[in-house]
Amino acid sequence: MKISDKDSILLYKTKSLLLCCLLTSCWMGLAAGCSDDAAREIMPVTISAPEAFESDGMKWRREARLGPSDTRILSRFFETNPSMVDSPIMKGVPSVYHGTSHRRRFYWIKGTASEPVWVCVHFERGAFQLLEGVGSPYGNRRN
Repeated sequence: MKISDKDSILLYKTKSLLLCCLLTSCWMGLAAGCSDDAAREIMPVTISAPEAFESDGMKWRREARLGPSDTRILSRFFETNPSMVDSPIMKGVPSVYHGTSHRRRFYWIKGTASEPVWVCVHFERGAFQLLEGVGSPYGNRRN
């Protein structure tokens, strides 16, 4: 079967049209992938530390900074728990809360794409308790 010049031209135009459609589709796909929505970074969910909160019937008040006694308490915690020294979530200065009767809480909170994760060193009557969870540690918390 011999292809006529007319059929050959039609076949060429059809192939060219298909190639053009394919290239346009690829270009549109690339352009959509590079749009503002796709290029935006996902911002981690953060929680602001409140001045005061209540948890388990205890009132806690935030301190402006670590005091000398807070530093001694944390130093003792890390001396008795050396594996926690290199914990990535416990980097930086924690938010410090004082309760009644020499109770302290030290919170480290890190944002993630969905909700914050947190770790708390709770100090009471000379003993330490490590708390951790997701979401807000202030009030309604999930451990």
